Amino acid sequence: MFLSGCAANLSSGKNFQSIENPTAEKSKVYLIRNENMMTPKLPYMAVSTAKSNGKGEPAEKFELKALIGKDMFVPILMDPGTYFFKTSMKTEISLKPNGITCLEVGGKFRGVTVYNVEEIVSLEDGIKTLDGKQEGVQMVDALKRTGWIKNK
Repeated sequence: MFLSGCAANLSSGKNFQSIENPTAEKSKVYLIRNENMMTPKLPYMAVSTAKSNGKGEPAEKFELKALIGKDMFVPILMDPGTYFFKTSMKTEISLKPNGITCLEVGGKFRGVTVYNVEEIVSLEDGIKTLDGKQEGVQMVDALKRTGWIKNK
């Protein structure tokens, strides 16, 4: 899902400082917006997730997890398990209890621009990718800021 129109400020006002460990029996996922120079930068991108059925298909409907602005990251806590993460293409990723996973979200130019989510294999590479990025706000605040839901 891609959103267009006026770009909302999705920053929490904080820059990346360090990796934070997940709470007990959860998995911490860092969704990092990182695109190369050849791809058009959309104001923000939506990332949805769905649990896997173990046969390569979603076991449930996709749920919107984050709206990520340009050069930002959004940390989320999830239950351990195998999930699909989707922008326009879906990627299946397993999350471990008390684990930390860094996922790169964005466009890659491969003859055409492809929007996807890719796992950053090492935590060290994840930290390098996070360096200099602004932290985005959590989902409910992002939806309010973009006008998808109205403030009460």
